[in-house]
Amino acid sequence: SYNSLFLQTGSSPTTALTIDSSQNVGIGVSSGLDHKLTIKTSATGGDWVKGLQSDGGQGFRIGADSGDDAFFELGSAGTSDMVLLSADGDSHFKGGNVGIGGTPAQLLDLHGATGSTIRLTSTNTNIDQAELVGKLEAYISDASGNLPAVAGSIDWTTSGSIDGGSTKGTSLTFKNYLESAGLQTVLTIDKDNLATFGGNVKLADNKALTLGSDSDAQIWNDGSNTYVRNNTSDQDIIFQVNDGGSTQTEVMRIDASSAELYI
Repeated sequence: SYNSLFLQTGSSPTTALTIDSSQNVGIGVSSGLDHKLTIKTSATGGDWVKGLQSDGGQGFRIGADSGDDAFFELGSAGTSDMVLLSADGDSHFKGGNVGIGGTPAQLLDLHGATGSTIRLTSTNTNIDQAELVGKLEAYISDASGNLPAVAGSIDWTTSGSIDGGSTKGTSLTFKNYLESAGLQTVLTIDKDNLATFGGNVKLADNKALTLGSDSDAQIWNDGSNTYVRNNTSDQDIIFQVNDGGSTQTEVMRIDASSAELYI
C-alpha cells in the first residue's frame, strides 16, 4: 500500500516496522494491523517487550515460552521474576502481600463492602461416589524434616453421587498433625449435621454444654462441682438405659414440678 510507511533493515531488506494509513504500527508484521501497536516475535519463545532498569537489570518482560504461550514478568533489583503471570503454567507473586479490593495487611487480603467470599469450585460434572470437592491445607516447609508437608486441612467430601436427591450432601472434615500419629481427623460434620469428634471435648470452667433449641438444659463445671440444670419450667430430667433391645427403659426421673426423685 502506497499509504504505508515501511522501515527495512539488512542487506536483503526485511521490513522491521510498518506504519499503515490508519497510523497503526506493526513490528515484525506488516499486514492485518488492526490495533495501534502489533508486535510479532521472530521465533517460538521470543519476547515482545522488555523494560530495563537504570542498572541494566530487567524491570519487566512480556514474551512467549517454548510452547508460544504468553507470560508477563515483573522484576525487582537483582530478581527478574518477582511476579510471573503465565497463560499456560505456574504463576507466582513473590514481591509481598496481595490485596484484592483494598490494601493488604496479610499475605492475601480480600476486601468487600458486603463481606469477602473464597469459593472452591470442583469442575467434576459426574460425581458418582464419595469424592473430594474442595480442600484448604496448612503447609509447613521445614528443612530439618521434623514436620510434615501438610500440618492441617479442612476438606469437603460428597456422601455419594450428587444428583439432586434429598439424601445427598457433603461432609466437612477438620484434620491436624500430631508427631506420634501424623495427620488425624479432629472433627467430622456429616450431611445430616451430625458432628463426630476424634478426641475428648473440653469446656473451660463455667462454660456449659447447652441442650435444646431454647437452651432447655445445661451441663457444666465451675472448677469445684458439676451441675446439671433444667432451664425450662416443669421439664423433668429423665435417665434411660437400653437393656439390649430396641426399647429405652426409664430407670430414674427427677420431677421438676415437685422436686421429687423417682427410681
